[in-house]
Amino acid sequence: MFGTYRIFVLFVLILSISLLFSGCLGIMKSKEDYYKEAKELIQQGSIEIKTGIDEMSEVLHILQSKDILKEKEIESPHFDISVGDKDINPNVKITKRKIYYLDTTFIPKCSDWCIEVASKAKKASERISTGQSKASKAVKIFWKIGSDNEAKAITRTITANNNIYWLSELGDKISKAFESLNKGDSDKYKSYLEAANQILVDWLQYDPFSISIH
Repeated sequence: MFGTYRIFVLFVLILSISLLFSGCLGIMKSKEDYYKEAKELIQQGSIEIKTGIDEMSEVLHILQSKDILKEKEIESPHFDISVGDKDINPNVKITKRKIYYLDTTFIPKCSDWCIEVASKAKKASERISTGQSKASKAVKIFWKIGSDNEAKAITRTITANNNIYWLSELGDKISKAFESLNKGDSDKYKSYLEAANQILVDWLQYDPFSISIH
């Protein structure tokens, strides 16, 4: 009886050591393994972001067709030491540029297109956010293994790209606006659309259709 118990204990001990050893081997990744993992995350993240950008473009085109997304030309100061009125400010040139904005002054009549806008904008926002999250994980791995140039490149084009971040936020606010409108809550619709418009005007001051990760 005692001998059987000793054999059982020995078996459990050997099994435990074996599992621990195999686990350690799993944890011990090479630099190449980490690099491959980071590259895969970048590839996945880039696909998510590009798909999200395309979906947001579709949303904005729908809003354009419904006369909710509009554009106008504004005067904008441009810093340039070589031009300008020397009597006023030799470093400023006034130029005109086009901006986009959302018309929050009226409540549109909702139908299937509202549901489509809410759904597409939500998916787009989530995709972009997921893509940036995967890229952030990749950057951490690159820093960890000493691939500084790779980390800096991804940080510049994706993780620190404010236009991508704000496009995701724009999608979130637009989706919530039209979800509210679908439920008949016009006050919430207007509130969320005004928040979306603030993002569009204050943060995405240039063409929201031309945002990319390159």
